[in-house]
Amino acid sequence: MFYRLTLAMGLILLILGGCSSESYGERSDIAGYVMEKKGDEILVVSPESEDLGGNEEFYDAVWAKDAPNDIKVGDRIALWFKGGLETSYPGQATVGKIELHNRSTPKDATISEGEALRHALDEVERDRSLFTVQSIKYDQNQWSVILKDTKSYETQTVTVEDEK
Repeated sequence: MFYRLTLAMGLILLILGGCSSESYGERSDIAGYVMEKKGDEILVVSPESEDLGGNEEFYDAVWAKDAPNDIKVGDRIALWFKGGLETSYPGQATVGKIELHNRSTPKDATISEGEALRHALDEVERDRSLFTVQSIKYDQNQWSVILKDTKSYETQTVTVEDEK
């Protein structure tokens, strides 16, 4: 009897332990740039528009809490949510898993793509605008960052000198 009870308890603990672990699929919930950071919350905006069947462009955007301290504005990341997504705009979620994609610096450059984006965002008047990145290019000691307002669809090109 004791053996059966011990075996049953062991199986229950194994099943419960397996159910509580988080698993994330191969495809992230959102991939994009960290456009803003407040405490442990980051605003991630996708650079790719989604087709919603009309003429308007829609750029996915999410405020995610519990972001690691080393994530910075300008980082290009893939983000998986822990739990669900509140579907306001921008959406709201909790960070489950993050992969960084752009901490490298091009040959002959002194600042990274992320640092160039940070400098560009410091230079634009953001008011209540939500921007997405259209392109970031490095050429001959300067960065060209093109930002797009997700509501008005107007673009702004910001030139960032490649110096620390």
